[in-house]
Amino acid sequence: MARINDVGGTEGFGAIDTTDDTEPFHADWEARVVGLFNTLRGQGLFNTNEFRDAIESMPPAEYLAASYYERWFTAICALLERKGVIGPGELDDEGALRWHRAVQLLPRSAASQMSPAYRSVFAASGTFQRA
Repeated sequence: MARINDVGGTEGFGAIDTTDDTEPFHADWEARVVGLFNTLRGQGLFNTNEFRDAIESMPPAEYLAASYYERWFTAICALLERKGVIGPGELDDEGALRWHRAVQLLPRSAASQMSPAYRSVFAASGTFQRA
C-alpha cells in the first residue's frame, strides 16, 4: 500500500516554481529546525533514510496538514523518541511536542508563524524563555 507522500506518476499538481528570488525560509523557526536536523544527524543520532522514513510514516491527515518544515520537526521528534533521547511521557497522545528544550531553541514569534495545528503544540509546552 502506498503512503500519502507516494505520488509517483500522479498528474495534476501544476507547475513547480523554480525561481531563485524566494527566501529559503518563511519563518525563523524553520531555519532552526534545519539546524537541529543537521546537528542531530551530524552527531549520528539518525541517518537520512531514517529521517525520510519518519516523515513518510506520519499519519496521512497530519502529513497533509503540515508544512514542509513542520514535517521535518515532527520527524525529528519521532526519531528522538525512537532513539530514546526523550521518553514516551514527553509526547502527548496526539504526538504534540512537550519537549521544552526544543521550544527554547525557537524564537518567541515562532508559534504565531506556524499553522494552527502546530501552534497548540508550542502553547502547551510552557514558556518561551531561553535557558
